[in-house]
Formats: sequence, structure tokens, C-alpha cells
Amino acid sequence: MVAICIYVSSFNTLASNLPPAEQFREDIRQGQAEQVYQRMQEVEGEFAGQADYDYAFGLAALRSGRAAEATWSLERVILVESRHYRAKLALAEAYMDMGRYNQAQRLLDEVKSAKTSSSIVSTTQRLQERLENLRNPRFWAVNTHAIVGLGYDSNVSSSPASDIFYNGQEYALEEDPSVFSELTLRQRLDYTPDEAWRFSAGYRFRDSRPYQESEFTRQRFQVDLESRYQQNNWQISAQPAFVKGWRDSEGEIQEARLGLNGRISMQGHTLLGFGSLTNLSYEQSPADNNDGQFYLLGGGWVSQPAGSALPLTLVLTGYYLSTDQPDSTVGDFSGPGANANFIYQFNGKLRFSAKAGWSNRSYSSSRNDNQLTAGLNANYQLNPQWRIEPEINFTNMSSDSEIAEHNRLTAKVSVRYDFQSHQF
Repeated sequence: MVAICIYVSSFNTLASNLPPAEQFREDIRQGQAEQVYQRMQEVEGEFAGQADYDYAFGLAALRSGRAAEATWSLERVILVESRHYRAKLALAEAYMDMGRYNQAQRLLDEVKSAKTSSSIVSTTQRLQERLENLRNPRFWAVNTHAIVGLGYDSNVSSSPASDIFYNGQEYALEEDPSVFSELTLRQRLDYTPDEAWRFSAGYRFRDSRPYQESEFTRQRFQVDLESRYQQNNWQISAQPAFVKGWRDSEGEIQEARLGLNGRISMQGHTLLGFGSLTNLSYEQSPADNNDGQFYLLGGGWVSQPAGSALPLTLVLTGYYLSTDQPDSTVGDFSGPGANANFIYQFNGKLRFSAKAGWSNRSYSSSRNDNQLTAGLNANYQLNPQWRIEPEINFTNMSSDSEIAEHNRLTAKVSVRYDFQSHQF
């Protein structure tokens, strides 16, 4: 008995020299699984048998691609704490990586039969879908959603609020407020041959109807493709698209676009890069031909400024836009822009976001525009199919040209329905 007491006392002293297990789990969430594994593997004998440290070590081994080693420590956790459901899910994931599907299914069934939190239920469903796909690979999926919105627009035509002089003439202008409705239909076909590649093709149709200003009724139809490659902590994609737009039932615009995007994650942060080449052709302005090429290049940064202590995500982006419009009366334009988005995940169903933006356009005709934008948005998910999205946005445009200056406020409530995904 004395020998046992001495052993336990020595064991706890050794374990107490390690950082808290929560610190290891936080490092794993920040993308440092390899570093955590290397550090804990050297002193595994000091913590083996203590559930918190075994769980952290199992996660580190799993996330760094060592599924077999992960099972050893995760099995120890379950022996000590049979109701440690997150450890059971991590062990099920390790079994899947090793091809031991029956053992993984047994663990998932145990978790599904217990009363657990919504986040554990969500993770269990995701792992169940992955397990079913591993047993019966399905490379194709069709996803469809529809959005219906109703709102108020204080200035549908983006007009100045007072009389102005333009080209030597006086114009009596006023803002055009209206209630409006929106309908959006989106369908996408995905082909995923392996975990690295995904190919997509889809379409999006949008109808916007201001009821007091019916001449600004617009429809927009887009066909888009995407090729994406993902490897560990980085991803690149190419996205060609073709867009056709109508205003008041007449052809208004044609757009052909090629977009390139990339991202890389490191130590809890994500760096973004993006660019696009767009060819625009306007059909309703023959006297003021704005057809031409538009070039966009930008980058960004995604981070959680409060770490895991607060579910807040910050997204910062900056870009530079330039054009080549040889027949435009106001000339080509170019200028920088920046956006900031704050996203707060209140719980598993409710998310809030706030955004602010600025852009500048300097024209070859000496005109200069500055635009400020701000917005608030909420997203509440009633169930996996239905969600509600209220939002409010404000735009202020200042310019050397009075006819371009305006303020615009829109408020809208949308309801989105996601149809059941079809996989085959």
C-alpha cells in the first residue's frame, strides 16, 4: 500500500510539470497538432492514464496523421471515463482512418444513444456521413437552395436627393424609395473524386422587384464552374462564370468572368489571395458605351482575435480594381478598396455579423468617387433545412460629379430553404 501511494504521488508530480491539457487542445485548434504531438510524445509516460492529457495527445496524433497512435491514448480515456463522448468520436474517426469501420460504427451508435450537446450531435452526424461515404463511396452530389426576401430600399435608382447642375443643365432629382421582393434559386453539382479535388458546376437565378419603381425590376442568371484543390493547410481554386442580366424585361448586361482564389492556414490564421478578369458588355446604354475589361487583385486575413475564448471571427480584405473601357465618356477608372467583417457565433443556431467597407475610384476624366458601406446581419437556423436572415445595409457615395452622389439604405428579411442533398 505504501508503494502504491508513493507511485501515485510521483505520477501526479510529473504530470503537474506539464502545461494544462486545455492549452494543448487550444494549440491543436490553432493548427499546431504536429508540434503538440512531438512535445507530448517525449513525455507520454508522465501523463498516460490521465484522461485530459490522453485526450489531448490522442487528438494531436489524429490531426497529425497518426491514427494508430491516436487509438492507444483515446482507448485509455474511454476506459477511465466511459461518458467522454468527444473522445469516443475522435476514436471513431481514428478507426475510420484505419479502415476499421465496424468499430467506428459501434462508437457512433453509443454516442447517438446518449443525451449530448448539440455540437456533439452535429459532429456525430458529420462522422456518420463520412463513414457511410467510406463504405459506399459517392462521388457526385446535387445541392439546391431557394431564398425569398422582402425589404425596403430608400433609393432604388441611387439618385441624388436634391436638384443638381450637370453638363450646364439643371436636373430636378429625388430619391426613389420602394418596397421590394427578391427570389434566388441556386443549384450546384459537385464531383469529388478524392479528398484533394472537387469539381463543381451550377447556376443561380435572381429576381429583384421594387414595387414602386417597376422599371428597375431586374433578373440575373449565372452559370458557373469551379475546380478546387486542397492539401493539408492550403487550397487553390479556379472559377469561370457567365452572367446574363435583364432590366425591366430587356437585355441589360452580359458578363464573362474568370476568378482565381487561394488560401493558406497557419497558426490559427488564414491568409487569402484572389483575383479576377471580367469582360462586361452593356446593352442598354449605346450612347454611353461602358463595355470593357475589369481587373481585380486582392488579398485578406482571417483570424479569431480572442482565440477560443470568444467565438468571434475577423475577416479583413483589400483589393485594387482597374478597368479598360475605351468608349466610356467618363473614361477608365482604378482605385483601392477595403472591407472588414466581424462574425460572432452566438450558439449553434444563431450567428451575428457586422461589416464596413470603403472604395475609391479615380477616373481618367478627372472624376473621383469615394464609397462607404456598412451593414448588420443575423442568421438563425431553425433546423437543417430552414433559416432566417434579417439584414440592414447603408451606402454613402461622394463624388466630384454631383449626379453620382447618393445615400441608400436597405433593410431586408430573407427565408432560406436548403433541399435535401442528393448523393450518388
